[in-house]
Amino acid sequence: MLQETIYDNRELSWLKFNKRVLEEAVDENNPLCERLSFVSIFQSNLDEFLMVRVGSLDAGKDSKVRENKTNLTCQEQLDRIIVKENDPVIKARILDDFECMRRLTRATRHMHR
Repeated sequence: MLQETIYDNRELSWLKFNKRVLEEAVDENNPLCERLSFVSIFQSNLDEFLMVRVGSLDAGKDSKVRENKTNLTCQEQLDRIIVKENDPVIKARILDDFECMRRLTRATRHMHR
């Protein structure tokens, strides 16, 4: 029980990290090119996370084995990931990312004229 207050679950901690990457992407204090890089990193990280980490949890979801640091089963981890991934703030920021990419595309086209 004490361990739960000391350790973060690896997957949930990873989602927090990727959310920070996304925050950099939407921060208008960052140059547009850097913001686009953060968008790319965010999406690449998310793709890997969903294919590899969530995929392996899904494969083990019927197991009752608990992860040793946070004492969560695969199914409990999946349930928490689903809640985090459906966060309306994250969804809104993803939409902001697409707007950032559109602005960069327009700026690039203008520079080439």
